Amino acid sequence: MSSKIFRYLKGLGILAIFSLSLADVAGAQTIRGILMETGTERRIQLGEMVLVGQGGDTIDVTYTNDAGGFELTSPAPGDFLVLADALGYGAMAAGVFELGAGSEMTIEYRMQPFALPIEDLVVEFNRPVTQHSLVQNGFVARFNRGLGHFITPHMIEESSAIRTEDLFRNISGVQVTGTGFGADRVALRSIGGALCDPLLYIDGVRTESSAMGMALSDIVPLFQISGVEIYRRPAEIPLEYGIAGTTFCGVVVVWTKG
Repeated sequence: MSSKIFRYLKGLGILAIFSLSLADVAGAQTIRGILMETGTERRIQLGEMVLVGQGGDTIDVTYTNDAGGFELTSPAPGDFLVLADALGYGAMAAGVFELGAGSEMTIEYRMQPFALPIEDLVVEFNRPVTQHSLVQNGFVARFNRGLGHFITPHMIEESSAIRTEDLFRNISGVQVTGTGFGADRVALRSIGGALCDPLLYIDGVRTESSAMGMALSDIVPLFQISGVEIYRRPAEIPLEYGIAGTTFCGVVVVWTKG
């Protein structure tokens, strides 16, 4: 981004409502914060946050966690913009933030659903803002519907799971049982109460896992998983994962890191 555009944004002030506090600390220059919706307490998940230097270079990129939190760091002090992009909000910019040597800043970044688009400015950056894969594939939109059970990237990161099957433990309507062959079976409890094998989708493609006789962790290792969707009732299932046939045992959708 040219310095002219940077000065233009600085003259505008912030394009998002935020509050900040600044304190000198040892180490890299850091901006931490929470991404929220304007006028509500809703925290925005999987929003992409980009730290941009005065010369237009992308310094750091991260995605907000389940609580809307993020952290961006720069190896050198200077003036910075923070770009945000999230499903249903569009790209926004906030700043200019002046970070001295070893300084740390905390901001509350608020976005409006009808956020001011800055497409004409984004093209000036060396790295355009892109959406997280879980935004692109509809995971976040389905999560916001409030139907089904979701395992988010933050939940996976914070879990004590060793194998893929461990992610499914202690979830209502889901049971992980030993198969007797050194692997665990992930089963859903049907409406009648019996355990059954759900339909499995990996990256949106239906997989006949039961016919293959393979454990879920053999098909998708834990370290490759970005997110999981679990639908235990017919009314929960999105149209893209609709079921044909007379039997029903729910749907499990696994998304891998791209």
